[in-house]
Amino acid sequence: MKIAVASGKPGTGKTMLATALASVGSRIGLSACYVDCGVEAPNGCLLLHPRVEVRRSVTRRVPLVDHALCGGSGVCASVCQFGGIVRLPTQTLVHPELCTSCGACVAACPHGAIREVPRSVGSLEIGWAGSIRFAQGTLDPGQARSLPVIEAALSEIPVDEDLVVIDAPPGATASMIATLRYADLVVVVADATLFGRVDFGIILDLVRRLGVDFGVVINRSDIGDQRLYRLCTAEDIPIFGTIPYSRSLARAYALGNLDAISLHLQKTIESTLDHALSLPAGRRP
Repeated sequence: MKIAVASGKPGTGKTMLATALASVGSRIGLSACYVDCGVEAPNGCLLLHPRVEVRRSVTRRVPLVDHALCGGSGVCASVCQFGGIVRLPTQTLVHPELCTSCGACVAACPHGAIREVPRSVGSLEIGWAGSIRFAQGTLDPGQARSLPVIEAALSEIPVDEDLVVIDAPPGATASMIATLRYADLVVVVADATLFGRVDFGIILDLVRRLGVDFGVVINRSDIGDQRLYRLCTAEDIPIFGTIPYSRSLARAYALGNLDAISLHLQKTIESTLDHALSLPAGRRP
């Protein structure tokens, strides 16, 4: 089973739940894999303490103009829909940060003056956290496009694992959507604050549009009002668990003590796994 843990905003406790889910799954005898797709600031490693065995660069292809061959037609710039290549009076400029690596400029150039070259956008680390397979993508500083790094991390998902936990990037961006196509179940972590409720509404609409099975875990459940609970009840949204504010849980998180975190979240994790296993066979690998 593949479970994506998502949130409408950073700071909801998504990574805390995702790492604990992989840890408990491994302890009860499931072969488990954890994939950290929060590539702008991956921090699952702070709780899982993996032993990294492989590190490699993640690249994407961007255009390189041979100015000796360039005839100045400007066709390349006209076919680029994102401003990644611009024709000036005296030269053709490439803006790699705007390029989507579609290859249209290469195909359109009548002079054969453009070719694609690899450009580093991030890195991928693969290893083990005890008996848990571990993969983590990290976006290079200054890079704007995280999707290639996320796709590289997702490509490491094995086909033979009992449990795959995908720690999705926060928000409702294309990067988060890319992780959901791998999931049999999405667990949305929300908090009962005003901001948490608004962001939850955004991601709720997205998950429904994608047609993925989902449920909710409410963090900081004893803070704020009951409107998030009422929303879930009124719309028949499964609540897998609630996490009230706990000083001991906060301390365990600050110390990176995953065993103590897992103990706090035991009932929530059991409820999530039970729901995942109850899905129709056609919705599970």
